[in-house]
This record gives sequence, C-alpha cells and structure tokens, in this order.
Amino acid sequence: MLFAAVFCGFLAENIRENQVERHREKEFIHSIVEDIQKDTANLSTGIARFIENERLIDTILKVYKDITKGINATFYSSLLPLYGYKNFIYTDRTIQQLKSSGGMRLIQNKKAANGIMDYDSYIRNFQIDAALVERFLENIFQERDNILDQQALEADIKTKTINEILKSGKNYLIVSDPVTLARFRNRISTLQLIYSTLRKQEIKMKQAGTELIELLRKEYRFK
Repeated sequence: MLFAAVFCGFLAENIRENQVERHREKEFIHSIVEDIQKDTANLSTGIARFIENERLIDTILKVYKDITKGINATFYSSLLPLYGYKNFIYTDRTIQQLKSSGGMRLIQNKKAANGIMDYDSYIRNFQIDAALVERFLENIFQERDNILDQQALEADIKTKTINEILKSGKNYLIVSDPVTLARFRNRISTLQLIYSTLRKQEIKMKQAGTELIELLRKEYRFK
C-alpha cells in the first residue's frame, strides 16, 4: 500500500509538471507569434521604404548627367537614399530567451520547433548581409561628402525654398572631374541594386514570418 501511494504520488507529480510545461510552451508560442507580428509589420515598412529609395535613385541616375550644369532641383531633392536606410530590428526577445535558458526543449511540437529555428536562422543570415551593406554605405557616404558640399546644401534646404535655391544658381558640387563623378554614379547604381536585393530578401522574410504564424496557430489551435 505504501509503495502504491508513493508511486501514485510520483505519477501525479509528473502529470502536474507536464501540465505546467505544456502551459509554459503555449505561453512561449503566443509570445513568439507576437514577436513575429512585430517583425512582419516592421518588414512591411522597410519594404515600402526600399521601394521609395529605389525610385529616388532611379530619378538621380536619370538626371545625373546634368549635375555639373548648376543646381538641379530634381537631383538634390532625390538624395535621401544616399543618407542610408532604416535597419530591420529583429524582435527576438522570446527566441533568445528560449535559446539561452535551454527552453527550446519545452517546444514539443517538432514542426513548430523546426519552423522557429529555421525562421531565426533566416533572419540572422539576413543580418549578416545587412552588416556588409553598412560597410558599402560608409564608403558611399564618404564619396558623397567628397563630391557634395553637404553643410552648404543642408543649411540652404533649412532656410530656403527650392525656387530660391534654383534662382541662386548655386552648384553644391565641390569636384568637376568626370572620372570622379562617373565613379560616384556607378556607386549610386550599385546602391540601387543592393536596395533591390535587400527588399526582395525582406519580402521573403515577411512571407516566412507569415507562414510560421499560420503554422503555430494551426499546431496549437489558437487564433
């Protein structure tokens, strides 16, 4: 009788621990879904900005041949992409918590566990690519500052209208060497290609996040 009582108590404790772990698993899944929803929202914003930056760079390239002739309002009003882009910030609070505490063992559903780790790996590979882009941007920023009088341009933009700047006939180029200007144009063209590549990657990331949310909702039966 004593053995039976001890055995039943042991079973009851195991059942209770299992229930607690399953409850924690569902809590983690809910939290991961919330994180991915933030990711997809941020990605939507990023994708839209990349589309706009690509459009502006296209405008720059079309009027670039005329920049040595004096102020070109179209060129200068399209310079935003040459000041950088908003980095995608990965909302990985829950996944990091699971990985650092060994909590991934709580995710008993193999489809869910594999989907979560694949998504995490996908995002981290993208971050590596984005870091390489940052280095390229640093170089193009330096070239931009060697070609354009940034301080004068920014000061005039703050205090004058485009029409006033146009009437002044001021040219914000500080070099006129054709080779240097051609090299800068090539850099801008490369930047457009990079932005296009990052945009396509972010579209795939958003799709991966959306599919993972659907998978987790299906496997754990919640809306």
